[in-house]
Amino acid sequence: MLDYEFLKNSYLGIGGFLDGSYIEPFPRETHQRVLKRKKLAINVNLVKKIVNTITGHLFRKSPIRKIESLAYRTFIENVDMQGTYIDTFMKKVFKLGLIYGTVFIFVDRPSQKVKTLFEKQTFGVFPYAGIRLPTHLQSYKLDRYGNLDSITFKEPDPENRYISIYRTFTKEEWVISTDVHGKNVISSGTHSLGIVPVILYSPMQIEIPGSILSVPFILEIAQIQKAVYNLLSELHSVLRDTAFPIFTFPIGSPEDIEKLEKEIMTIGTENAIAYVPQGSARPDFVAPPPEPAKQILENVKFLIEQAYELANLNFKGGVQKSGVAKEYDYLEFTKMLSDFAQGLEETEYRLAQIVSLWEDEEFKGYIEYSKEFTPLDKEKVVKTLLEVINNPEMPREVKKEATKLLQRMLFGDFLDEQRLNELDRIIESEDDFEEKLRKEGLL
Repeated sequence: MLDYEFLKNSYLGIGGFLDGSYIEPFPRETHQRVLKRKKLAINVNLVKKIVNTITGHLFRKSPIRKIESLAYRTFIENVDMQGTYIDTFMKKVFKLGLIYGTVFIFVDRPSQKVKTLFEKQTFGVFPYAGIRLPTHLQSYKLDRYGNLDSITFKEPDPENRYISIYRTFTKEEWVISTDVHGKNVISSGTHSLGIVPVILYSPMQIEIPGSILSVPFILEIAQIQKAVYNLLSELHSVLRDTAFPIFTFPIGSPEDIEKLEKEIMTIGTENAIAYVPQGSARPDFVAPPPEPAKQILENVKFLIEQAYELANLNFKGGVQKSGVAKEYDYLEFTKMLSDFAQGLEETEYRLAQIVSLWEDEEFKGYIEYSKEFTPLDKEKVVKTLLEVINNPEMPREVKKEATKLLQRMLFGDFLDEQRLNELDRIIESEDDFEEKLRKEGLL
């Protein structure tokens, strides 16, 4: 059973990372010393850094949407009845997917009866989406094809957080009850969707047949973070114990040592060693060897590099690599981002279809998440495009496509999609597109 609390704490830096309960005591370590290590422990939050870096790259460009269906156009402006735009909602879904492995998106609609569009708008009787996590999953059933037949979530009652309620969706109805069997019903209703209105989103492929839960992307990274957390605590302990030389002084006999043990002695950093010399001796300072601290530090560096390796972020600093090796690492990273983008795109299409079903519509529209993450050498590309455009032997259609690509490279960061499409239509026209661009003030 996965420890989802640990995974959440790894991203947020709370729980055992905050109160020190993830610190593993040494054998025969005193309780007081463990408490001191817990108090001074430092958490290097690898999980948050990696999750936020991947999310930032993936959503650097907003998805392109051309939506004809009224239901989905309305939905994307307020996905959850809290004013959340679809881009923000999908970014949240993705982050939670990396942390928890699987995210459940349910699509529901208020059961209030309305007769007119005015009443519908007044009372907000539109489809909305909510997110549930594996920690909410109570039970589920699959049909013979592996699709959801029913699913039940256990969640806090919104009117009393100390009481749990059970939300069940089937292919024909929904039920909210105070018991897992759905007998003590709070509210219920039927629908004609023909499917369970719940979408399973997993950034990683589900590898166990019959299971709807995926192994979280961050699992091994979170374990590494905990190991680094403990190693840094040990390193801190070693440095505190060995940072300053220890005062040593000779004494006359073993009996003198027994006398010293009964006295309170504070010298230097509260450490001193008394010994009976074999010959002549004088007081001095000795320092422990630095090798233990160096070994711990090397282990910390190795584990951090392994965490970035697991996330395909090993091209960012770390071990020195050749240019070819770094290029290969970056290609692996961009391939991973493309796979994530494809999964999000498919998930939003399913979301759009369920929203449209609630409104008795057929979804019509286009959704595309950017799958191009490789930085282009713009100067080289522009030069090549200009050569194509100015080549008199190049077919007219090829020149048009090159011109469209060129204008998007030049203006893509400054003009919105609607304006870029207008420029594409100008280029596509049979008239002299240069003259058109001049009239538009772009040449």
